[in-house]
Amino acid sequence: APDGQGSLTDHVVVGPDTYGVGGRRFADLAALRASISEGASAPAAVVVTPDLADAHAATAAVLALVQEYLAAPEFHHTRLVVLTTGATPATAPTGPDAARTAAAAGALWGLLRVVQAEHPGRVVVADVDGPAARDLALDEPQQAVTAAGR
Repeated sequence: APDGQGSLTDHVVVGPDTYGVGGRRFADLAALRASISEGASAPAAVVVTPDLADAHAATAAVLALVQEYLAAPEFHHTRLVVLTTGATPATAPTGPDAARTAAAAGALWGLLRVVQAEHPGRVVVADVDGPAARDLALDEPQQAVTAAGR
C-alpha cells in the first residue's frame, strides 16, 4: 500500500490546479516521471482535476491517466488523488452546466470505485468545493470535502 497516509502535505498537482491545492505542478505524468528519474523524490500524492465538461471525455482521460499511473513503478508508493465536484449533494453544482458536471463527476466516481476495488490503497477520489480540497485525507478512499466540513 502507498505511504503518505494522513493529510495532503507531500503532493504534486498534475494538470490544472482547479481547486487551488497548490504545490509543485507538472503538465502530465510523463513530466513528473522525468523529474523523478532526474533525482526528485516521488511525492506521497499526485493530485489531478479532470475537466468535467463532458462525461465521456472525462472518463476516457481519467482511465488513460489511471492506467499510466498504475503501470509506472515510480508511483508504486504514491496515491493518485482525483478531485471532482458535483458528485455528491454536498458539492451539487449550480448553473446551466450543472447536470453535465454532475454526470461527468458521477461517471468518474463509478470508474474510480472499480479501480479502488482492483488496486486497494492506490486511489483517492474526493468531491470538493474549491479550496477545501487542501483538507482532504489520504487515508479515506472516497470523500466529500467542503468548506463547511466533511
